[in-house]
This record gives sequence, structure tokens and C-alpha cells, in this order.
Amino acid sequence: MEEHAQEALDRIDRRLLEALQADARLTTAELAQQVALSPSPCWRRVKRLEALGLVRGYHAELDPERLGWGVTAFVQVTLERHEPALGDRFEQAVRAMPEIVACHNVSGAYDYLLQVLARDLKAFGEFSRTAIRALPGVKEMNSSFSLREVKHMLDLYSHDESNVQQHQYVLDKSTAQLKRLKRQRDELTKATDTLQDGMIEVRRRLAAGET
Repeated sequence: MEEHAQEALDRIDRRLLEALQADARLTTAELAQQVALSPSPCWRRVKRLEALGLVRGYHAELDPERLGWGVTAFVQVTLERHEPALGDRFEQAVRAMPEIVACHNVSGAYDYLLQVLARDLKAFGEFSRTAIRALPGVKEMNSSFSLREVKHMLDLYSHDESNVQQHQYVLDKSTAQLKRLKRQRDELTKATDTLQDGMIEVRRRLAAGET
């Protein structure tokens, strides 16, 4: 489904996704103006993107620090056993904890990476001891703290468009180099032909006794 969805996207779809990602509060008329469509076709395209599952929802982005969540921690968790049932129980318990704002099942030395918000270090310590360690199957956990947020949002389609532009630049540069090499080859071939013609003429004159 995902592969088919990506194949079905054209440039206007990508511009719509980029505009919605930048500001989901845009009206249909404003959105249509940004992508050079009339409102009705624009609305149909957005509904199609939603139906394809490319737009999961529309949300307000809140500032955790201003709301009192001063600590962002990343917790690496290793489970006691690699059993599907245990993993399911762990994940179900994690989903029920609002303090855990993200959870990834990862490869490598540990099994899960949790992103946790807390009011302060004391609150995180308490949550870590009483909640995270009590999660099903937890064998080991290690915590790291964010000192400063460098980037928050992955701008999917701006990033994608940037890659396209970069690849196009490389392609254009390679094409220009190929054209230059072809011109040099043609010039060398022409010079070689001229030299060979000259040598043939010299031999002819020598054979005819001409000077």
C-alpha cells in the first residue's frame, strides 16, 4: 500500500503535503492558491491523500518546556527475553503511559528506546524507578538527557524535494561533463583524421618524386 501510495504522488501532491505540514490550519482556498489549483480539485486531492494514509491527522504543536516539562530523557531498555508475548505486554504498557511520548523497537545492544518527558530530574527519577523499571520484562535500562534540542520536526517533503534537487544537480553536472568529453573526443578524432590525410599526401608526393 505504501509503495503504491508513493508511486501515485505527483508534484502537486507533494506540494500539498509540504504546505499542510508547514501549516495545517490553511483553508482549502489558501491551500489551493499555494499549489495553483482551484478549491474543488484541491479539496479532492487532500481527501485522497488522507484516504491513502499519507496524512495521519492534524494536531497543534505544544511547547513542552513552557508547559512545565523541563526534562527530556532517552531511555534504553533491554528485556529479559526476546519473546513476542513479552514484547507485546511491554509495548501495551508503554502506550498507557503519557510521560513516554515516543517508543521505538530498535536493533543493536538494547531492545527499546523511550523518549520520556518529566517536570524535573527528581520527577524523572521517581518515574524511572516506579514506572519504567516496573514495565513487563525489563532487565536493564540506561538513561541519557537532552541538553539542547537541535532539531525537532522532520520536514518530510521539503527534505525529499531537497534530495531531488541535489540528485538533479549531480545529474546535470555529469551530463555536462559527458558533453565536454564528447566534444574533446570529436576534436581529437578530427585532428587525427587531418594528420592521417597529411601523411597520406606526403607519401603520395614522395612516391611521385615531388618535393
